[in-house]
Amino acid sequence: YLSPNGTRAYVFGDRVTTEEVTEAKMVLCSFGMKGKSQSMVDEIQMGLTQLYAGMLSSIRSNFSKAQGRFNVKVFEEFQRYSGLPDADKVFKVAITGGRKLGDVNVVITNQPSELLSSDKFGVFENTTSFAIGGVADEKMRAELCSRLSVENMKTELDRIALSMQKKTVNLDKSGSSDGGSQGGSHYRRSFLVRLDRRDTTITKVRLPEHIAMSPLFRTGPEVKEESK
Repeated sequence: YLSPNGTRAYVFGDRVTTEEVTEAKMVLCSFGMKGKSQSMVDEIQMGLTQLYAGMLSSIRSNFSKAQGRFNVKVFEEFQRYSGLPDADKVFKVAITGGRKLGDVNVVITNQPSELLSSDKFGVFENTTSFAIGGVADEKMRAELCSRLSVENMKTELDRIALSMQKKTVNLDKSGSSDGGSQGGSHYRRSFLVRLDRRDTTITKVRLPEHIAMSPLFRTGPEVKEESK
């Protein structure tokens, strides 16, 4: 790490000043985990990465408050980050202490079950706003509604989940099926949203086709047909 010719000298290869961190419009902390498992990353390098992430998070929060600005932190792919060593320590400081500094923390995950099992990250107790999309597991939907105190919206969350299927069904007020084949399609790609622990509704955004079909939203490789 510290030798100029060391195998991991690149970790300290580019000096970053405090001014660059505080004045940047966006700071991206990448853990370089794309296509990797935790076991493939050196323990020392992972520790340094977490240390830097915590320092950058603290610097951004404090300087933003001093400048009279809000600071938005986005924890994307949280289901992967949460499995890294000491992730809970870095995250808890950001989500609890950061609120007093004017931070807006956005947590994005496609595995809410990990948050439900043991809320060691304190997500639910610190959540003021949320958006839930199509959750396939019925028990998970019920538990999410219970933990977030929106039991009255359980049927709506069921409708969103059923709309993901090729053939959806209508639900009456009790949540039972009426056997319809196409009912509830307007719930497709909708979200159950609550803002500031008060207003709860179902919402969706209709994107123009040229945006919705752009490479920005494509996952996986682009399969090309072989010429005959």
